[in-house]
Amino acid sequence: MLLENSEDNPRAIDARLIWQAEFDEVKNIDDVQVPAPSNVIPELRFASSMGELELSLRNSPTGHIILTLNLAQNDHTALEDFPFSDQIIVDDTWYCLDTLAVKALFDQFGSLKINLNKPLTAAEVLTLQWKESITSRIDYSAKIEYLNKGLESLGSLVHAHLYPYQESGASRLIGLSKSGLGGLLADEMGLGKTLQIITVLASYGSEGRSLVVCPASVVSNWHKEITKFAPHLTVHKHQGPKRAGSSLLLSNFNVVITSYETMIQDIHFLKGINWTSLSFDEAQYLKNPTTKRYKNVGIIPRKTTFAISGTPIENSLRDLWSIVQLIAPNFLPDLDTFISSYPDESWAASALGHRISPLVIRRTIEEVASSLPERIDSFIPVEMSRVHALTYDKVLSSDMPALAKLTTLRTCSSDLDPQVNNLKHQYLLELCSDIFSMNRKALIFASFSQTIDIISKSLKEYGPGLHVSIIDGRTPVSDRQDMIDAFSAYNGPAVLVLNPRAAGVGLNIQAASYVIHFNPEWNPAVVDQASARSYRTGQDKTVFVYYLYFENTIEQIMIERLEKKRQIQSVGMDAASIQPSPLELDRILKLSPIEEVT
Repeated sequence: MLLENSEDNPRAIDARLIWQAEFDEVKNIDDVQVPAPSNVIPELRFASSMGELELSLRNSPTGHIILTLNLAQNDHTALEDFPFSDQIIVDDTWYCLDTLAVKALFDQFGSLKINLNKPLTAAEVLTLQWKESITSRIDYSAKIEYLNKGLESLGSLVHAHLYPYQESGASRLIGLSKSGLGGLLADEMGLGKTLQIITVLASYGSEGRSLVVCPASVVSNWHKEITKFAPHLTVHKHQGPKRAGSSLLLSNFNVVITSYETMIQDIHFLKGINWTSLSFDEAQYLKNPTTKRYKNVGIIPRKTTFAISGTPIENSLRDLWSIVQLIAPNFLPDLDTFISSYPDESWAASALGHRISPLVIRRTIEEVASSLPERIDSFIPVEMSRVHALTYDKVLSSDMPALAKLTTLRTCSSDLDPQVNNLKHQYLLELCSDIFSMNRKALIFASFSQTIDIISKSLKEYGPGLHVSIIDGRTPVSDRQDMIDAFSAYNGPAVLVLNPRAAGVGLNIQAASYVIHFNPEWNPAVVDQASARSYRTGQDKTVFVYYLYFENTIEQIMIERLEKKRQIQSVGMDAASIQPSPLELDRILKLSPIEEVT
């Protein structure tokens, strides 16, 4: 600001002297008589506060994040427009600034290599949050947009139709990855988290070297989905007795998929590869930082890390600390400080959510319902455990008659004896845990009474707030509608475990929006009629239907038969016969899971 000494000789006056002339009624500055500045320039308001500089992250009109200075309660100015001086005029208000504070502020950003003359990148926003000396003065209300200029439509990266929320999620993850950061994909189940991650892996192209670590029960599903949606990527399942035994061999693939157990066994050469990305599915498996599983994930070299979980907080906010520590080390304070700062209270959960929001993608079914079709069918292949596969193979190699062998192979696949370690049962319980955490209801169809009883018993261990009931051939017909009414009226998560034949024509169960077929049926019409108990007139939610089956077993043939039958129906032909064809029978008797498992 200029105060005139004479008409011909204007000279700059120190801002503190101007402030004193206005508020301390100083009339003599350097032997020059001066009036109060507001009398000379009445259209300008002079702020009495001085030297208080607070930072905020705010969205600019273009949607980018910019830094602003909060000079007063309602006055903000973009930091890129801020002067290297001791005073500034914003919206007809003059402010006196602390020169030393301004210089210290700019020096601090210079040391962080943050360019103040352009919008902030995601990495720069996270850097500011990392620095405690700055974060205490940052408003986290701004929403970070991850713009990926130069990228083709993400849909062109994969052989799939991406819903808008999936394209947005994948775009954010790619933006984080390009900034050298990781992210937590925490969408509710059924919204296609796997496809979003596959889109990110596809964006790396042939130069990518990505590792996916997941529960053993979903290794095959990851392999199937990547092969289907990104066939240009070379994909390898690292598991079983014949798995690769060196870093060199694994580095030949764009994507390597392995289980948590195998990762621990082979950590010595998995850590010998500099991975482009590490994705860990069902991230709640890593909620305990003292476990060997957690520590091994932490030492695998990678440029970026993605955590995938619909339920990242199972018991405590500490679960979330463990996950964030893997995707962004030291972003949150050490565990002891974290526990004292973020107790398991709703206010702390809200504060933590705001702090980690740039790293987290979370959408609910209700938020994206308009983008979803009325029904989504998912076929989930599961590997048998080695013990289970050996049991199955004994039946396969026995000399019992062929048709009797088919029935025995089916019952063997549904064997839930704990010693067998049925991984499909494990997957079912994890799936149900996600469903119940969302306070939803599910129908589970299983063909054998013993299987139904064990599934029901294991679900009841979920907790006292869960409603569990059974409808099968043992349930009196007169009781079934009352059981459905109780299921529908229950105010909380609930599950009905049914035999598909007992749940035939006449039962309407629209309260359930999740349908799980634990095992296939020979007659596809039975499966479709069972699914129709929920997906029918009156259903106002998207229905998610899951078909679980063991890969390289009789169940795989039965699932292929279901898909073939639907293709036949689509062109108006008759359904397939109930009994397996001679060709199907021959394939069943030759197909064994024993070579594929650990």
